Amino acid sequence: MALRPLLIAALLTHAFTALAVSAAPPKDIALPADFASETALKASLARDCYTLDGEQLNPLPADAFSNTRLYVVYYSHLYCGVCVPVTEKLKTWKAPEGVSLLLGYRDDADNTALTQYLKKSGITFPALDTKYIRIRRTHLGLMHPFYRDADEGAPRFRFFHADGTEIDPTKHGATSKFGGEIIDQIDVILQDILK
Repeated sequence: MALRPLLIAALLTHAFTALAVSAAPPKDIALPADFASETALKASLARDCYTLDGEQLNPLPADAFSNTRLYVVYYSHLYCGVCVPVTEKLKTWKAPEGVSLLLGYRDDADNTALTQYLKKSGITFPALDTKYIRIRRTHLGLMHPFYRDADEGAPRFRFFHADGTEIDPTKHGATSKFGGEIIDQIDVILQDILK
């Protein structure tokens, strides 16, 4: 009989613990607080971006984007043949101070495919977790500001202020909002945006 209260207490403790754990948001869900401010966006990006080290995706340091004034997001994917020359140019391109270049993967995939792409392409700049393209495609979760566009073409560049608001590159010298031709205009565009 003395074990019965202990058993009940143990079951109740387990039930409350299970409820608390299930109330925590899943890793593949974005929350409004992740993008609510410039500071929150920078923290979210540091948590959800990776670089490749050998065979493994490594997270970035928490302060990876602390000095970022502008994000340039390059969209590509493993099967994009027309992206190859753009990617090759980006591998040697040096971003100006205060500008962070990111890869936004554009294929229905998981981070295994992202790892394959980073290995094949030789990209060394940070890549955004593929959970955001899956959220974009399924509409199951909060859309990341870098994936809110309706056009999902590749190659493509998009420009964002540090708070996540988008910048129209045609207002800064780009001949188009779409396509890989921006790589040949990127320095002029950034110079105009940053002045």
